[in-house]
Amino acid sequence: MQTTLTVGDWSDDGHGKTSSHTFEHNCPDLEAAYVAGSLCLNYSEQYYEYYSQKTVTRSSLDVLAHVAVAYEDSSIPNEIAERLIQHGILPDETDGTYDPFYERDDDDTYRVGDTEGFANLYMLIARLGYQATTGVTFNYRPVKLNEINVGGYGLFW
Repeated sequence: MQTTLTVGDWSDDGHGKTSSHTFEHNCPDLEAAYVAGSLCLNYSEQYYEYYSQKTVTRSSLDVLAHVAVAYEDSSIPNEIAERLIQHGILPDETDGTYDPFYERDDDDTYRVGDTEGFANLYMLIARLGYQATTGVTFNYRPVKLNEINVGGYGLFW
């Protein structure tokens, strides 16, 4: 199967910039695997429940909704980074392991290096969920698609 992940402002309600990354993989339901992986990370989020007028805490179904969310901010919250390290998704740089997609600042904040790293993070979380729920090895690889720029500049205003 092939899936293209769009990173950035896909709804075009802000800066409008996106980057697409296509992966070939053996998972029949990538979104379900990602949600399962998010649940495996056991990261809790709080939200206000309007009908009960209470603040509720629940396990996050979308861990990446909390990563790189502000304009020009590529940070991974420390609590999420710790869980990603525990599951072998982020490198534990204290042991000398290095991954070019992710870097650690002097203040120990992890950052996603670029949009390819963010898309790869999605796939790694999906792999965690797929393998945890099915016991089947999740294989994936990036695919470079041919792209032809055909013009049409005047269609966007």
